[in-house]
Amino acid sequence: KITVDLRWWNDPFVLAYDSPKWTLTVLDVNRLPEVKMLTLDQKVSYGNDLNLKVRGSDPDGDDLIYRWLHSRDMVRTRVVGTGDKLVLKMDLTPGKHYFRCEVSDGKNTTASEWVTFTIEPGETPSPLGFVVMVVVLFTSILLGLVSRSRLGHSKAY
Repeated sequence: KITVDLRWWNDPFVLAYDSPKWTLTVLDVNRLPEVKMLTLDQKVSYGNDLNLKVRGSDPDGDDLIYRWLHSRDMVRTRVVGTGDKLVLKMDLTPGKHYFRCEVSDGKNTTASEWVTFTIEPGETPSPLGFVVMVVVLFTSILLGLVSRSRLGHSKAY
């Protein structure tokens, strides 16, 4: 973004065949901030924390403002955090989740980068695995009761 002051001046001593004189003065130059996503696209298991990290810089030396956004479709977004590092403790549903970090220099110029997380479903026991687990638990309880019963009925000779 460049702010300029443009003035036209008309000198009464300028001859009619001379063109008008223009003065262009650059008042302020603001260059875009830069952002580099340090977190790579990755797959994570359901329930795990997400670690997000970017590196931002501004060629003009402006202070930067970081804002993290979450989306399922890369269209609708919601803000989920700030800062150049973010540990996200969200229970996200399985599937693709997109995160964008916007970096602003506070002068209406921003840069942004996206990263994709694929959330994999958590381990759920199969019905057969659940039955086996119940049988093992029941058997261990039953064996514990039987061994206590034998200890109570033993006689010393």
